[in-house]
Amino acid sequence: MATRLLQPAVLDAIIGKLPPPTMAAVERAKLHSLDHGGKLAGMSLLVFALLTKAARPTGAYDLIDDISRLVGRPITPPTVYRAIDALIALKLVARLASRNAFVVCSHPGHRHDCVLLVCDRCGRTAELEDQRLDKLILEDARRSGFELRHRTLEVEGTCHDCKPTAVR
Repeated sequence: MATRLLQPAVLDAIIGKLPPPTMAAVERAKLHSLDHGGKLAGMSLLVFALLTKAARPTGAYDLIDDISRLVGRPITPPTVYRAIDALIALKLVARLASRNAFVVCSHPGHRHDCVLLVCDRCGRTAELEDQRLDKLILEDARRSGFELRHRTLEVEGTCHDCKPTAVR
């Protein structure tokens, strides 16, 4: 019988050391996944927790390194990519194509695609929710004969914390 890649006791020990805000986000994500026909557990749970704790776009190979260190053995890329794909399907995580990285969705329960503001200095992201923009893009795509499946709009600039003091 094959052993599980991530034993429940190991996962519980890792998750139990997370800061309270990360734990709260994990609990909300578990409820969201149950409401949407999924179950946030195992590697997907750990990847979500690490992305939440990072609070900025994180690449898959950074996640692989972190998880390998946490569990004490090498984790293969397909393992993490499957977890990321599951999180994207649940709309808990979005991919930033420009950085080949992933970020936690701020509004997982809402019906919209991502509009992400990305600071080009520190990498911090903020998610916008604007149904007017969603509607406009959908209407324009339909007029062009294009059928949308998914969209992530990335807007790069400088966040409030990274702006020079005189500009604030």
